Amino acid sequence: MSLLRDVLKRGRKASGDQNLPLSSKKSIKKYASSVKSSGGASMRSIAESISSFYSTITGSGPRVPKRRRPDYSRLGVPEWYADEPPPLQPMPGTAPLSEIPAFSIAHSTLMHATDVGVKPWLGLVLYSHAPAINPMPMYHNGDKIAGELRMTLDKPQSLNSIDVWFTIQLESVVDMQNQPTLSMTANLWNRKKGDPRTTNAGGEYKGKFPEGTFVFPFQFASLPLDTIVKHPDDDRRKNKGRVPLPPTYFLSAVGSFSGNIKYTVGVNIKREGLTAVDEEFDANIQYLPIVQRLPRSKTHFPFLPTREDWPFAREVVGGWTLTPFGGRGRLGEEVVELEGILGIQEPAVYAAGDTLEFSLMLWSNNPLALEALAQPGAIDVGFLKTDPFSLDALNPKNSSRKNRRIESLAKGRIWLTETGRPADDEPIPQCTLVKLPEPSGVPKSPTSPATTSRAKAPSSRMQQVWVADSDDADDATLASDSVDPKTQENIDPPPSPTPSLEGLDDVPDPERVVRLDGEIRVPAASHPSFRFTSMAREYVLQLLIKHPQYSHISPTGPGIVAEVPVWYVVNRFSQFSAQSGGEVDYSTLPIKGDAIPVGDGAVRLPLREGYVTTEKRPTFRVQRVAAF
Repeated sequence: MSLLRDVLKRGRKASGDQNLPLSSKKSIKKYASSVKSSGGASMRSIAESISSFYSTITGSGPRVPKRRRPDYSRLGVPEWYADEPPPLQPMPGTAPLSEIPAFSIAHSTLMHATDVGVKPWLGLVLYSHAPAINPMPMYHNGDKIAGELRMTLDKPQSLNSIDVWFTIQLESVVDMQNQPTLSMTANLWNRKKGDPRTTNAGGEYKGKFPEGTFVFPFQFASLPLDTIVKHPDDDRRKNKGRVPLPPTYFLSAVGSFSGNIKYTVGVNIKREGLTAVDEEFDANIQYLPIVQRLPRSKTHFPFLPTREDWPFAREVVGGWTLTPFGGRGRLGEEVVELEGILGIQEPAVYAAGDTLEFSLMLWSNNPLALEALAQPGAIDVGFLKTDPFSLDALNPKNSSRKNRRIESLAKGRIWLTETGRPADDEPIPQCTLVKLPEPSGVPKSPTSPATTSRAKAPSSRMQQVWVADSDDADDATLASDSVDPKTQENIDPPPSPTPSLEGLDDVPDPERVVRLDGEIRVPAASHPSFRFTSMAREYVLQLLIKHPQYSHISPTGPGIVAEVPVWYVVNRFSQFSAQSGGEVDYSTLPIKGDAIPVGDGAVRLPLREGYVTTEKRPTFRVQRVAAF
């Protein structure tokens, strides 16, 4: 790379064509030829060279903003297509359940159950997989929602039709009046179906609906396994993707976002007459997608001989997902840099009760920084649930670090690899102080030339790589960006376009790397991981590195944060070994909640099958208005 090397050397012009501008086509072609002729240059060194060359010819200086934060999560983000998306493929490391048990319980909901002086005369009974303690019915992948409508009349009524509806509705502050994700309907009775007291009657029924007790059984078509979503960006609205059907969900972040995903079974009663008022009521249900987590083959942590072999962005290496991160702060009077790699095994799919094992590698050019920050007592290990919202749910960007609600679910532990795993009952060690150099007088500013000289804090490798999609770069003065006020030239030479030991300490690089291992037990959570329009649920393994003698500077936060996403799955029937869901006698299921009693004299009409429809359910309810 003769051209690049000559350009970056202070006080030396490029050999040949010295008067050509650096941005000329001929200079660029020469630079490309030099890159091609370098032979053994790696992709990383080429990227570093192009970055340095670009900054030189554009006049932006030899240094570029640093990427300190870990990459944001893209687990579950759909592939986008201009046409109809292809069938959805399972998340790597998961598989659909081969069998689901039959419905085991019924839940009853009454209309006017809480109105004073009004006797309930209409009730909805739904059969489901819900646990006995669940307050509402629960359904899973591909279920057929089934139930019955019970009605008892003391006198004839002017009824025209009875319909039952199933809807999946998304509501949020950014999706106010969107159409239902899915609608299904079934007509239980109308006048064309004849006299309701005779189950096989034909012809139109013209009288009032007779008094008595009636049971209308129904069943909807199977729930789809996935649904189509649109790209949230305005310029890509025509692009579509396919995601699994999301779970029932509610999110309310005070002052920023609120929304929910509702699964509802509702009943519509149409009356006849000028003064007649139609009636309707809903029963909320819970949908919980369940999948099978496939066994994971354990592999050893990949061998990374030097820090130069660490990835610059999250990637999978040797069966491990490696996430780079870094930070800058002050230890005593000295500004120190810390870089790290957090790794977990791929695929990152876990369920409640699993042990999530991870490895951490830390590097610093300051031995005291490693002594202070690489001790187990200085690292908090947590398993967090996060709720990204708005446009960042389906199209995550740097802003998704802010547009989310975070809650800690569990704590883990970490230990030095060389000391081995501690005993289960051994307490987490306390954070110990390190012996700092004697203060030299007045505290120095973290951006002053004295504290940012190369002797104090050599330039970090993260300063040499530009990541275009990072808007969290630290624009403060960098460790080796000192400028001579007389000559207006950099005191230190610009970074080398190829890996080099020039300017590094005499201490070998491996001796400045500390490795730690850790584990955390995955707790039970209310929702599996998912992504949907304007809402999502993610889980992350997060490490927070802090120390009483360390004052964090960049990036903004309580300390140095390392974070890697985890795909959390739910399988309620992992131990189930009986026959799959099939025929079941619904009359024998226990009913939870108050229900309209039916005796031997009740009229039971034929089973009605529901179907998918594009029609909008009729309602007189006021549209919910949500605001920030």
